[in-house]
Amino acid sequence: MTGTCDLCGRTTDDLYEVEINGHRFVVCSECKDLGKVIKKLGQSPSKPKIKIERPKERISEEDLWEDEELEENEQLIKKLRTYMSKNGLSVDELARKIQVKDSILRRVLNNDLIAPDDVVQKIKKFLKKENYL
Repeated sequence: MTGTCDLCGRTTDDLYEVEINGHRFVVCSECKDLGKVIKKLGQSPSKPKIKIERPKERISEEDLWEDEELEENEQLIKKLRTYMSKNGLSVDELARKIQVKDSILRRVLNNDLIAPDDVVQKIKKFLKKENYL
């Protein structure tokens, strides 16, 4: 394999792949001692191995949840946000009051998760108690 040294610019058939300060270079036999030799490059060029992954099919939210559930979830989120802002509560504080994990409540409030049934019931119970339903 004829090539050019990345460091000195020499054209040679005797090339090596070396690592110098965390970077890889193709160098000649004279420059190979400047770093750690990874491998000697052969006569035929090596082809990089490429892993091709097919994109996963995306399932739309509409296919996963019924429109009614989405609307109910949006209404609950709106009421929770109103309650939080009027009472100056953080997500952590509200999660303690409702007795759900703060990570779940945060995901529900960010519309990253449709609230599980048990969480919906806790939210409804809390909002009824606070006269927000």
